[in-house]
Amino acid sequence: MGWFIWGIAALFYSYEFTQRVAPSVMIPELIAALHLDAAALGSLSAYYFYTYALCQIPAGMLIDRYSPRHMLTLAILLVSAGGLALVYSPSLFYAKASRALIGAGSAFAFIGCLKLAQHWIPKHRFPFVVGLTNLSGTLGALAGGAPLAFAVHYWGWQSTMTLLSFLGLVLALLIFSFVRNPREEPNILPVETPISLIKHLKIVMQDRQTWIFAFYGGLVVAPIAAFVELWSLPFLSLAHNLSREKAAFLNSLIFIGIAIGAPTLGWLYAKIKSPILFCRIATTLALLSLYLILFTHSMDLSHLSVILLLYGFLTSNMLLCFTFVSMRHSKRFSGAALGLTNMVVMAGGALFQPLIGWLLDLSASHSGVHTFNHFTVEDYHFAFTLLPVCLTLAILLTFFMKMPHSDL
Repeated sequence: MGWFIWGIAALFYSYEFTQRVAPSVMIPELIAALHLDAAALGSLSAYYFYTYALCQIPAGMLIDRYSPRHMLTLAILLVSAGGLALVYSPSLFYAKASRALIGAGSAFAFIGCLKLAQHWIPKHRFPFVVGLTNLSGTLGALAGGAPLAFAVHYWGWQSTMTLLSFLGLVLALLIFSFVRNPREEPNILPVETPISLIKHLKIVMQDRQTWIFAFYGGLVVAPIAAFVELWSLPFLSLAHNLSREKAAFLNSLIFIGIAIGAPTLGWLYAKIKSPILFCRIATTLALLSLYLILFTHSMDLSHLSVILLLYGFLTSNMLLCFTFVSMRHSKRFSGAALGLTNMVVMAGGALFQPLIGWLLDLSASHSGVHTFNHFTVEDYHFAFTLLPVCLTLAILLTFFMKMPHSDL
């Protein structure tokens, strides 16, 4: 029953991830429909991350306090409504509001899955469940890649997004019907005063190691959010002379690597003698892989495919930061602790997606080009320079990590 309940909630995480990456396969359509430049497009996509990050701590505290069943049902209705609102947005302002609504609802998905897993699944399985949860999100990202690009190509972006929104309504019904409160907490938790809730949050925020783990995860995820989830398709198409569908397939290899790596590393967690050292080595290799992907274009597509797959596998090690944070805090504070961690992790997308777009416009303006279709490979190289810096800083943070004690 525990695995089934977690699985239904994990479907929500898959769904919201598809909504999250959807703009990456609709870049020309969104630019034409809303009259955007690269910076505006990056800002539009990033509005998801703004509200997602800002809502993480409130979402964690609400899931700590109220029934996950009701919170997740309400959340997916918000995501569906946001996706449908994007279709009918007459201007950039309303499109940003729709992305913000998607982000607010999505904030409950990952935390909700982990909260249910903490109560319904044996404790020693938690690192594996974190990996499986991320796998479900990765499958959603894959659905938002080549399959969604195919649908947009043949049916148009508006019809595709409308169908995707109605799919969310079906999923909301499934969650309301099958997700249940934790078995040892059949009823809503006792009411806590605002002072008590603030005290709980203060305890979490005063833990230095929680911040270190969270910033490590954020720095590893930032290149994924900025490159893989938005700007990779036009870059790969240009750098390797590919169609959008072929570029989407190549990009999906990163998500496949993450999908393989997340549960694998979760399963190996108990067998790794030094998880922190492993994170350091994996991130170093990920840095090398990212450099090859961004700045080396002489390799053939078979070699590039292997490197993309490897990069995804290596970056999935950042999921261990959620296990570390969970080990540092009791179940009573787990929602707030995981929410704080995920807030910092997702802040990278909120910052770097529009920043990359702004740098693209800046680079193009110096060459006298002001249209999206005329960006050069050099423009992308200039904009992507900051991404390897993120992984370098993440490597440095591993030297300040301390392994938490737990009976996991």
